[in-house]
Amino acid sequence: MTALLDLFTHEHDESAIGYMRRLALKNGYSSWKALLRACGVKPSVRAVLAEREILATALGLDPAWLEAFVPADDKPVCVSDPQFARTTSDPVCPSCLQSGAYVRRVWGHALITACPEHGTTLLDHCPNCGVELQQSRHDIAFCGCGFDLREAHTQPASLGHLWISARLAGDMRDIIGTTELGSEADYLRLADLLYMLAVRFDSAQQTRRGKVAVPKTINEAIALLTPVATMLESWPGRFEQHVRDRLQAGNPNVFNLTGRLGAWYINLSRQCLNPSAFAPVWQAFSNAVIDQFEGNLRGKNGLTPSLDRKQRYFALTEAARLIGTTREHLRVAIQRGNVSSHTTRKGPSYTLALIERAEVERIVRERAEWTSVSEAAETFAVPPATINYLVKAKLVEADQDWKGCYLKGGPIRTQSIVEFAAQLNTRVRPSNDDSVLTLSQLNGRRTTDAGAILRLYQAIGDGTLCPVREDTTGQLSGFGFSESEVMPILGSVALSDGLTLTKLESITGWKYEALSFWTNNGYLSATETLIHGRATRVVSNAALADFRRKWIPISDLARSLGTKASAMSQKAVSMGITIHGQCLLASGTKRGGLIAMADLARLIS
Repeated sequence: MTALLDLFTHEHDESAIGYMRRLALKNGYSSWKALLRACGVKPSVRAVLAEREILATALGLDPAWLEAFVPADDKPVCVSDPQFARTTSDPVCPSCLQSGAYVRRVWGHALITACPEHGTTLLDHCPNCGVELQQSRHDIAFCGCGFDLREAHTQPASLGHLWISARLAGDMRDIIGTTELGSEADYLRLADLLYMLAVRFDSAQQTRRGKVAVPKTINEAIALLTPVATMLESWPGRFEQHVRDRLQAGNPNVFNLTGRLGAWYINLSRQCLNPSAFAPVWQAFSNAVIDQFEGNLRGKNGLTPSLDRKQRYFALTEAARLIGTTREHLRVAIQRGNVSSHTTRKGPSYTLALIERAEVERIVRERAEWTSVSEAAETFAVPPATINYLVKAKLVEADQDWKGCYLKGGPIRTQSIVEFAAQLNTRVRPSNDDSVLTLSQLNGRRTTDAGAILRLYQAIGDGTLCPVREDTTGQLSGFGFSESEVMPILGSVALSDGLTLTKLESITGWKYEALSFWTNNGYLSATETLIHGRATRVVSNAALADFRRKWIPISDLARSLGTKASAMSQKAVSMGITIHGQCLLASGTKRGGLIAMADLARLIS
């Protein structure tokens, strides 16, 4: 067969049928169908697909080129999708015909209406006779009336239609004023998405895709695609508004997306989620749903909203989780009118209350004003015990029944601690005292006298005890109090760093009468404080160390030398060494003699 034909090479973007039409014209056949009959092939488009190998052999064609015309079922279809193939009309771009009088493969797609190269609308009616251009006409560049289509005037196409035609044709050139809906791979299935959006554009009409014919002419295709093309020119705003309109138009008694949006939603999710494609479309859809839908988004339905978009409505369970309370507490609050719910729907076995984000955020803010003891302690950098003492002294506001209130996240009102700290800052009286105790150190680990620690905090609260160091961190840990002012109120602080006279007597063996005499006469420094409500003298470790550097009790010296205290006293007197700190008992007995450390070497030499 090839030997009988005058063959020539096809163009890379030429339609297979268009090539056969040119081949038939050059070889004197009346039509491309007559050429196929001569090759022994049934003259139809489907036969071209089924008999690719025969045609390839008969016409000297590349089988891969024929397969690209309409690929196998398991391959991406793009412009070769047979369901969108034009069957009768034969549109052209006059400008393209001027550069090459052959049929471009993309012109055969029913949804392609424009030429991206020249920015014009395709022509499918003769400007001279008004007759539709048919695939059966003999010469591609001429109408049957003889009009040269290359001389026809064309109309500029809209941006939306240009974008649609370019992407369907696999042309990824920039179309100013439009936005990409996916990747180049996604666009292999763009026709299905556009057709679905177009035929179901009117939410008031329950249109089935199979009930709407594929457009046969350019005008029909433009009319069908214009609503979608218009959305593309203002993406994503118009599409999001379209989704919101559909949500509003749906059945208000249905609170899931499938029931509210119906087949439109099912088809859109299939196009975008299975397989994953057209991410910008699904994101725009997700944004509109998150903003508008007042139903239940259980599991979020695979939505992928923008990071700046936040869900507007929450079901009771999710709202309770975000708030940090129980579903039952929130339900009771709604029933009492304390929480406003957007709407409540009742069914035979459910009640759905929907709470707006603004209401949830209001509750979260109010709950944040109340916190737990541990959180308050962490926030203000003090031990939990300090917070508890502030509560007991009624210096901060607390509610022990807070669990029964959905508006309280804990028993402590945070602002009351802030106000307490501010009040302390106004009472600061700077001091050069080196011995400073922080508020964190004024806790129960330093005392067994609960009353004393409570009196201490009450003294801080009423201003009797003022801080000598301010807090510059906005917390409580920086406040410092003079130890000399604290100890008269909080004897337990001294106990952590010293001993009472009674305890000192039991440890050292020094008689209480001697200890009392020493402290009264300045030999041993002691601080008077309250322990369990009783005045008590306490000797700090520092004071005891200072005492031992200056004095040694005669009883200790005699014990270390293996003699008696009376003998040691007589020896000191005989050597002219002064004995200090002796007290005279009612019985006439002397007790508690002290030898100055400066005289010790002379006494024991």
